[in-house]
Amino acid sequence: MAKTEPIITRMIDIDEHLKRESIFRIGTVHSVSGRKIKVEVFKNKNHPYLVYDGQITKNVATGSYLKIKKGLTTIIGKIEGEEIDEDTYFNDKYGKEEVKIRRFLNVSLFGHYESGRFYQGVKELPLIDNECYVLEEDDFVKLHNFFEAGDLTIDLGKLSEDPSHTIKASVNKLFASHIGIFGNTGSGKSNTLARIYTELFKAISSLAGVKNNSRFVVVDFNGEYTTPQVLSEEKKVFILNTRKKIENITEDERYAIDAKVLEDAEILSVLLHATEKTQKPFLASTLDSQFLGDSNNYAQSVKTTLRNIVERAQPSGSKDDIINFLEVIKDYTDSSCSQSITDLIGDIGTHLTQIASGSFKWDTTYNKENGLDIWAQHIEPKLNNLAFQDDLDAIDKLQLRIYLHYYYRISVSGINADYVEPLINRMGGQFKTLKKVISVKDELPEENVIVVSLRNVKLEMKKILPLIICKHLYEIQKRKNDEKERIESSLHIIIDEAHNILSEESERESELWKDYRLETFEEIIKEGRKFGTFLTIASQRPYDISQTIISQLHNYFIHRLINNNDLNAVRKAVAYLDDLSFDTIPILSVGSCFFAGLATDIPIKINIELLEQGKQPRSETIKLTDAWSQNPNQNNGQNAERS
Repeated sequence: MAKTEPIITRMIDIDEHLKRESIFRIGTVHSVSGRKIKVEVFKNKNHPYLVYDGQITKNVATGSYLKIKKGLTTIIGKIEGEEIDEDTYFNDKYGKEEVKIRRFLNVSLFGHYESGRFYQGVKELPLIDNECYVLEEDDFVKLHNFFEAGDLTIDLGKLSEDPSHTIKASVNKLFASHIGIFGNTGSGKSNTLARIYTELFKAISSLAGVKNNSRFVVVDFNGEYTTPQVLSEEKKVFILNTRKKIENITEDERYAIDAKVLEDAEILSVLLHATEKTQKPFLASTLDSQFLGDSNNYAQSVKTTLRNIVERAQPSGSKDDIINFLEVIKDYTDSSCSQSITDLIGDIGTHLTQIASGSFKWDTTYNKENGLDIWAQHIEPKLNNLAFQDDLDAIDKLQLRIYLHYYYRISVSGINADYVEPLINRMGGQFKTLKKVISVKDELPEENVIVVSLRNVKLEMKKILPLIICKHLYEIQKRKNDEKERIESSLHIIIDEAHNILSEESERESELWKDYRLETFEEIIKEGRKFGTFLTIASQRPYDISQTIISQLHNYFIHRLINNNDLNAVRKAVAYLDDLSFDTIPILSVGSCFFAGLATDIPIKINIELLEQGKQPRSETIKLTDAWSQNPNQNNGQNAERS
C-alpha cells in the first residue's frame, strides 16, 4: 500500500482575517504606468491613524510605504505624493448638484516580498483594482531588515519616521564597499563617519584575526580624529607638522612608507613639480639608472663626472659647475673626507680658470698641461679617499642620486641645464619638507587603526601626502593579494574633507599632477575591491569631487546639502534615491541623513545619534556667547555645539 504524504493544514480565524483586512485595506489600484501607479483611497480611510487590537498604526501618507496584493504576490511601493479629484454629479434624490471628492496616492514601486523576505526590484506590475494595504508592524520590520540571520551588524541610528525602530547594517555589506558621506558644514557628517567606524571597531574587537588581517587608515585634514577615544583607543596617530624645525621632529611624528613609493617616476614628478617634456624624463632616467641604484658607485660617479667636465670643457660644463657639484656632494660625504673636498673647492676657485675657448688651465701652466693632466695631478688625488655617509636615509640617497645624475648628464652634454636647473634648485626645499613628515621604513605600524593628521602641514604638501600614503598602502595590499585565490586581508582608506584631494578642478596645480592624482584614486575605487581595498570619503562639496569617483561608491550617507551644484552631483551619481527624498535633502535636520546603497534594500532616512563626549570628532562649532563670557584669567575651556 502506497504511503501517503501528510496533509499540512493551517487553521485560519476567518473573522480575525476579515477584520484585519477591513482595517488595513485602504484602497485599490486606479491606474498603472510602468513603475508609477495611482491608488484611489477609500473614503473612510482618510484618517492619520488606524487602530487594530489596541495597537495604533500610521495610515498612508506622503513618504510612507504600502503593499499591493496581486494574487499570491505582494508588491511594495513608496508614496511620493497625493492629489484629489473633484467630480460634479446630479443627485436625483435631492434634486441638486453635488461634488464627489476622490483622494489619489502617487506611488512608485520598488520591491516585493518573497519567501517572507523583502527584495528590491519589481518582478510583476499590479493590475487595476488590486487591493492596497497599510504596512503592518511585521511588514515594516521585514522591510527594514537589511541583514541575513547570523550576520555581524552595527547600529546606525533610529529610523526618522519611527524613532522606536533601530536600523542595523551588515558589517560585510557596508564595509566591504566604497562609502560616501556628504553634507554641508554643521550637518553632522563628521559625527556620522566617527559613529559608523566607532560601532565597527566595537563590533569586531573580539574577532581573532582582525588586527593582522585588516588596516584602517584615516587621512585627517583638520585633526578631528586624533584625540585618544575617537574611533578607537587602540590606534596609532601621526600628527604631521611642517612648521617645526626638522631637528625637533621625532620619528613617531613621521609617517613611514616604503622606499619604492618615492622611486615612482610619477610620484617624484608630482613632488618636485617636474615639467612634462624635459624634467619628468630626466627624473625617469635617474630612477632607471642601475649604476646609481647601488650606493657603492656614488664615489665613482663623482670622479667620472668631474673628469668629464675638466677634460671635455665647454659645452660639457664650467668652473661654476665643478664648484657647485662639489658643494652639493660635500653635504653627503663622510666626515673623514669632507676637509679634502673643502680644500679642493678652495684650490679650484683659486687656481682653475677657463679661457675663451672653454678649455681649462691650472694657474699659468695651460701650455704644459691639458685637461687630463689637470684632472690627474690636481683634482683626482684629493678624491682618492672619497666616501659617503653610511647613515644616509632613503630620501637622502634619492636626492643624491638626482644630483649625481644631473651633473653627469651636464658633463656629457646630455641635457640642457637651463631646462632642468629649476627642478634642481627647488628639490632641496621639497625634500627638506618631505623629511619632516615622511620616514622610509620597510614595516608598517603594528596598530591596524592609523590616523594621519595633516592639520599642521602646509597646503602644498597637504595635497601630495594623501596621494603618497594611499598609493603606498594600495601597492602593499595589491602585492599581498595579487596571486591569491582568496583575499585574506582588507585595507580601508578613510578620507575626511575629501574634496581637498579628489577635486576635478584646481587652479594651483599642473595638469600632470591633477591627472595622476585622479587616476590613482579612480584606480583604487574601480579596481580596489578585487584586492580587498575600500574607500570611504566624506565631503561638504560633492560637486568638487570627480564624478567618476562619486558614481563608483556603493553606499551613501547624505546629510543636508543646500548648493544646487552639490545636489545635482548627488542626483547624477546616486540611483537609489527617489525624487521625494532628493527634494527633502536641503531641509534635513542636524544628524539626519538618507542612507542608501547596496547595504540597504531601500533608501531610508535615519537619525544618527551624537557620540558621547570624548568620542566626538573635533568638528564642533564654537558657542560665541560662552567664549565671550570667559574670564581671561580662567582656563580657556570651550563649550561647543554639535557639528
